[in-house]
Amino acid sequence: MKTVISPKFRYALILIAQLILGATFVFSGFVKGDDPYGFVYKIQDYLEAFGLYSLATVAFPAAFSLIVLEFLLGINILLGMHVKITGILLLIFLGIMTPLTLYLALANPVEDCGCFGDALIITNWQTFGKNIVLSGLAIFIFIYRKEVKSPFSDKMQWLATLSSAVYILGTGIIGVLFSPVFDFRPYKVGVSIPEAMTLPEGAAIDEYESSYVYAKNGEEKVFSRLEDVPADDDTWTFVATNRKLIKKGDQPTIHDFVITDIETGDDITEKILTLPDFSFMLISRNLAEANIDHIEKINDVHDFCTSYGYGFYCLTSSTPEQIAQWKRRTAAEYPFCTMDETTLKTILRSNPGLMLIKNGVIYDKWHYNEFPSDAELSQALDASPLGSINYPDNRFRVMTVSLSFVMLLLTVFGLDKLALLIQRWKRKH
Repeated sequence: MKTVISPKFRYALILIAQLILGATFVFSGFVKGDDPYGFVYKIQDYLEAFGLYSLATVAFPAAFSLIVLEFLLGINILLGMHVKITGILLLIFLGIMTPLTLYLALANPVEDCGCFGDALIITNWQTFGKNIVLSGLAIFIFIYRKEVKSPFSDKMQWLATLSSAVYILGTGIIGVLFSPVFDFRPYKVGVSIPEAMTLPEGAAIDEYESSYVYAKNGEEKVFSRLEDVPADDDTWTFVATNRKLIKKGDQPTIHDFVITDIETGDDITEKILTLPDFSFMLISRNLAEANIDHIEKINDVHDFCTSYGYGFYCLTSSTPEQIAQWKRRTAAEYPFCTMDETTLKTILRSNPGLMLIKNGVIYDKWHYNEFPSDAELSQALDASPLGSINYPDNRFRVMTVSLSFVMLLLTVFGLDKLALLIQRWKRKH
């Protein structure tokens, strides 16, 4: 007997599919748009893993293109706009990404897929599973696309899509010119770096499987246990021990924060993180590529630190030649330390940027377009707002970001209804 899905139940399934598929793409597009450089770095990681170094220059435009595409696909599905073309684009997009993520899961060239930025870290296998589910939902919606309804008229759907594109582009531009609205990285304001570098009691550790290579008469043999090596035969000669990771243990939130004094080569991480007073960190992954328009402000901050006895260090992964060139160009008199480039890019996206710490706790961070003003540097930090941890009000930010987009869509919706009323009025008169 043939089973027929009732129209109401089918419509409910369509709404659920729209919600899951649309919300996933909107969230993915937004968190990448909030932190565009994070997505740029992830694309560069993939290009490096595949040996496509020559394509590094396309990472930035590719990142913005994918951010806009994902966000618009999500919005269009959520609001039932341009369902046919959106459905086709979704099927093409997932048709490319699903096999790609299967390869990534098998080969694991990059551990973190980056599909949700730093907001939600999932494994490559989880990413592949996600894409399988999303592909099924996309096929379902495409099959029943004629039953998908939109609150916008056909003419106004284009305006709603265009407005959404402007919104996510604006979000991305803000994320480039200033600090991301939401910081999902390990080095958030208020984090104690030393505490984040340690694992809590009871945390899982890496588990390895060991095997032992012995040789006899020119031939090598692998033993899984030392007890298996013939004890009564001393002609076996030990060659090597092989260790294979069979289960990944827990990792501390921060596991790669190492500061090296460029003059002595000493590891001064503990020294810096235990300083009882404030210290400013000038963060620059590459001094040769750093924006030099704010050099005077950097020097002002250094002079402020000198006046009040605060520390000031430049953390960079630059070469000695690049550091020497920076000193000549900027008359820098502060000490330079080296740090891993990936760590520096994780701490701050801007190049350069500033971070204020005390006892290893992050009090604030600044993009170069947000450096402290002269007024903020006019008194000791203990008597200044800068001397308090500047915790972000994420609830307010979520509300502001959400309402601004909702108001944008409501404006389009209002214009749509107004146009409809005007059209009806013209017909009557």
